[in-house]
Amino acid sequence: MQRINGSKVLTLSTAVALTLLVLPVTAANPTMSAQDSDPVKMGWMQGFPPAQSKRITQPDSNFFSFPKLRWSVCNMRQLLPTTNINRAISHYQPLVFSPLANIDELRFTPLNSNQTMT
Repeated sequence: MQRINGSKVLTLSTAVALTLLVLPVTAANPTMSAQDSDPVKMGWMQGFPPAQSKRITQPDSNFFSFPKLRWSVCNMRQLLPTTNINRAISHYQPLVFSPLANIDELRFTPLNSNQTMT
């Protein structure tokens, strides 16, 4: 059994949490187009200091709700503490990839649908 590095688990769990947060948010306002929700067009975090109504902050804001989500994802390092993690070239390990033998047997039902897909 291979031991998993704690930072890899944290990174994976963060990615899963962000994905779970994004899924219900993307359908929140289906009438707003990509052009209308452009962070620059909406004026999020522009100027110094940004206007009170145009600030995106954490944790007292809904920074991960649409349409603020577009700005938040691109500027996550400004909202949450992060750090660069360097790796030594000499200590890499190749990823082990094992594709499914019969991937067409994998079936699922998408959200808001009653038809199965492969």
